[in-house]
Amino acid sequence: MTYRLLTLTALAAGQVALAAPAQAEMSPADSWAFYQEYLSAFGYEITADTSDEGSVLRVENLTMSMDLPDIDGNAGTISMNMGGLILTDMGDGTTRLTLPGTVPFSVSGKAQEDFTLNGEYSTTGFEMIIGGTPDAVDTSFVADSFAMRLLEFVDSDGTEQVPGEISARMEGMEGTSTILVDGGYSITQDMTAAMLGYLVDIDARETDSDSPGILNLQGEMTDLTLDGDMTLPTGLDVTDMAVALRGGYAMGMSMDFGTGRTEMRFEQDATETQDAESFGFRSTSQGGTFAGSMGDTGIEYGTTSTDLTIAVQGSDLPFPVETTAGEAHFGLTLPLLASDDATEFGTSITLADVAVPDMLWAGIDPQGSLPHDPVTLKLAISGLGRLFVDLVDETQMAQLGETGGAPGEVDALKIDELLLEAAGARIAGTADLTVDNAAPSPFGPFPNAFGTADLRLTGVNGLLSNLGNMGLLPMPQVMMFSGMITQLGEPADGPDDLKAHIVMGPGGDLTVNGNPIPLQ
Repeated sequence: MTYRLLTLTALAAGQVALAAPAQAEMSPADSWAFYQEYLSAFGYEITADTSDEGSVLRVENLTMSMDLPDIDGNAGTISMNMGGLILTDMGDGTTRLTLPGTVPFSVSGKAQEDFTLNGEYSTTGFEMIIGGTPDAVDTSFVADSFAMRLLEFVDSDGTEQVPGEISARMEGMEGTSTILVDGGYSITQDMTAAMLGYLVDIDARETDSDSPGILNLQGEMTDLTLDGDMTLPTGLDVTDMAVALRGGYAMGMSMDFGTGRTEMRFEQDATETQDAESFGFRSTSQGGTFAGSMGDTGIEYGTTSTDLTIAVQGSDLPFPVETTAGEAHFGLTLPLLASDDATEFGTSITLADVAVPDMLWAGIDPQGSLPHDPVTLKLAISGLGRLFVDLVDETQMAQLGETGGAPGEVDALKIDELLLEAAGARIAGTADLTVDNAAPSPFGPFPNAFGTADLRLTGVNGLLSNLGNMGLLPMPQVMMFSGMITQLGEPADGPDDLKAHIVMGPGGDLTVNGNPIPLQ
């Protein structure tokens, strides 16, 4: 996990640097000097060939390399050959940065073995204007398009051409950034783009005899708005993420988009050991958001899409499945660093207004005995806990895997929201639990947990009765469940609307609406 995180962070830092490089009121040569210093702050070693033509500085053979920490005896490296750029003095205290139309690039690294990825990137209509002051650098840029394509993979087995296409493209881009230099770098950025698309189109029917087949994965988002920020204090080594986060390194971004589309098609030919397989997936959405951040308190991540359509088909499915959903959401809050103090964590998931396909209803409820309303599921959990290890430290995580210990402990756990609506029934609830890690639970070899919970059951007895009448549940079980619900619940607002207040004591005693329930 840490090695991948470091590699992605290194690549991201390089791209941030390219988006906001130099200083205003300086010559192109002075701007390039600042550019190198700025990239070096992210841990890169910069090499390039330069030619000074007075008002124009040409930078060619630009290479950025970084050593990654030794993990389990594997000292990683990453090196990016980014081609070149041109810095032009505009004569008004600003500098213009332009890129060649098409430039080969390569990314080399070393983990278990050396590898190189070769490709090319191209731009049309790209121009960046650099201004401001040496301590507050402002940039603005526009680009008609930016595209990147992977061409070949090189390792100890030789060079392998990509059997198809792996590419990404952005169109209609413009943005601004500001770099404040004061005991480090503080960077803020914003950008809009008309479109972001990607394509993975691989045909391995002739190149892979073990798994011959094709994979096509493509998608796009439109009307994007992105905002980001990063803080990098002086002297931090971002390849040691735990140290960097404790030293003040932090980053965050948010993104909104107008529409989204994802399509995937996979087909694998039959071989001597396996049958032919196929799978297809397509989804669209009418907008959504993404937000993420990382700092000394941990990571926060959240993504939401609205008005979705989903279609799935495959050789392992009896029939194609098509559905719609009003909203899909996932969120995560997770600490990353060991601490003696309790830290917040949480996760949330929402699948709202999911339409059950008619073909499924036809198999489950051919007579239409149940309401065929859309299904909604919401779950939000939060709590307090502490980590014993740094989750971004690969060595600590490897040692933990060898010893089999726990990475941390939970002090408090809440169910902030539980909601399930389906087939005319509704279940809603919340819970608030305290965890005593010093005391064993009366029910088993784990920490003692106690607290309260509230449940609301609406239409559940009616659903159970319908399921029994349809033969999907045995009637004795229906009668038993309905009797328990009616006996333990209190009437709320209707004849099939019950509520329950549950209290679990530290000693294992349980009450429901004040009535004791024997558990031991």
